Amino acid sequence: MISIIIPSRNESSALWATIASARADLETSPLEWEIIAVVSQPFPPLVYHIAREDMATVVFADALSPQAARHEGVARSKGETIFFLDAHVIVPDGFFCQMLGDMKRTGAAMMHSPHRFLGRTAYGFRVGWDEYLWSTETIREAPAGSNPYKVAIMGHGACAIRRDAYLKAGGYWQELKGFGGEETQLNLKLWLMGMQCWATPRTHHWHYLPQGERHNETLFRDRDFVRNYLMIAAAYAGESQVRTSYEAMRRLHWAGEGLHSDLLESVPECTAVGKEREFVQKYGAFINTEQLREMYKREGVVN
Repeated sequence: MISIIIPSRNESSALWATIASARADLETSPLEWEIIAVVSQPFPPLVYHIAREDMATVVFADALSPQAARHEGVARSKGETIFFLDAHVIVPDGFFCQMLGDMKRTGAAMMHSPHRFLGRTAYGFRVGWDEYLWSTETIREAPAGSNPYKVAIMGHGACAIRRDAYLKAGGYWQELKGFGGEETQLNLKLWLMGMQCWATPRTHHWHYLPQGERHNETLFRDRDFVRNYLMIAAAYAGESQVRTSYEAMRRLHWAGEGLHSDLLESVPECTAVGKEREFVQKYGAFINTEQLREMYKREGVVN
């Protein structure tokens, strides 16, 4: 069985379209499936219609971040494989079977699909080793032609993960708040724990996010956004990456202004970061991103 989990906040029309496209593929497939929409306040009228007509199981939650909503959906789900879909994506015919087939063939713990927006395809993103781990560089050509390829990080607009892998990694780090960082965090955590993330160019998803809505410069100045990326740097890379990440955000998004500078001291010292670092060092196959980078080079992981 597979579980499709869709977090939604203020996106009722887009949520309906995402559910409809998923059902159009699933209803003609041999798969056993469930769709769970995790909807955060305010609850628009269309959501009640979706629930009443049994288009999906609707979970009404007060999740204030994508990772919190997805984590809530996992707790309510039954599938051995979990698909995360943003509430503003459309999947093509054959999407779910193709993703599952390529997961089985590659042994991937997590399988990503490239995203398309206005016709252009993004096959992945570079790790921002000299930025704040999430890079501004988009990969516009399939790295391995028509074959799946290993990726260090990628967006979670439409992706699949094995339930056992999700639980082994501890899921999304719930200490991260608001928007930003959860995708980088879970991908790096899976690799640190000795599991693999792949992407397949054999399918894709359409990803619609209007310019200026959510992903604008206001987001990049938000304290939670900054804190999230500094926490990831502190837990998985060390204090030098904390400084690198902070300076990159100041250069790229703040026009040199020094915002939230107190986080440079408080984040590396916070209890949650210490616990996450200890968990990786105790149970992981690698203890930090420096070791990951060496492995990425050996194994040809796109990073």
